[in-house]
Amino acid sequence: VTSFGPTGLVILDQLSKYNLLDTVPVITMDTLHLFKESYVFYDTVQSHYNSTLHLTTTKPVHIAHPPELDGDSVFKGFISSKVEFQDVYSPTL
Repeated sequence: VTSFGPTGLVILDQLSKYNLLDTVPVITMDTLHLFKESYVFYDTVQSHYNSTLHLTTTKPVHIAHPPELDGDSVFKGFISSKVEFQDVYSPTL
C-alpha cells in the first residue's frame, strides 16, 4: 500500500531492482479528493516501470447504517465520484 510519497517510491524502486514488481501487488486508495496532478503522477510512475507495475486503485465504499439494524452496517457499493461521495457522506461529516 502506497500513497506514492518518497518512502513508497523508494520501496517501488527497490522492488524493481530485485525484479519483484511483477510478484508484489501495489495498492493505492483513490479518496476522490486528489488533485488531477496526482492521477497524472500515478500514470507517470506506471509508465516508468512499464508493464511490471500492477497498480490497484481502490475507491471509497458506501456503507449505510439503517436504523432498523441497530447500528450494524450494510455494504451498498463503491463510490465513483466526488459528487457521489459528498451526497452520501456530507450529512454525517
